Amino acid sequence: MSVNSIQTKPSVIFDWSGVISNDLDIVLETYNDMFALYGKGPFSLTEFRKTFELPYDNYCKNVLGDTVSLETLQYLFQDIYLKKTIQPYVIPGVEDILKRLKEAQIPMVVLSSHSFV
Repeated sequence: MSVNSIQTKPSVIFDWSGVISNDLDIVLETYNDMFALYGKGPFSLTEFRKTFELPYDNYCKNVLGDTVSLETLQYLFQDIYLKKTIQPYVIPGVEDILKRLKEAQIPMVVLSSHSFV
């Protein structure tokens, strides 16, 4: 198969957090609860927005230094996040967009840094 024979077809890739689902409150609470275990925080939403970065392990290193392993951070984040009583919600208008893309038979993919979503 040559490169010229490959047909391109439009596709849409979505990020889960902040694009389809609004889980900002849960994420902030989760980080604050996790950092509190190490005597850090809590951080306001404004502080979080100014300092958060991806990959998230860089953010955690900036707050905690190299004192906690990535595996421990992943475990703690998932454990704390899943115990939260507040729930994320679909961002208004997203369901309509997804429906129209499906009707147009445009392939869609959703990515997330949360391995448990």
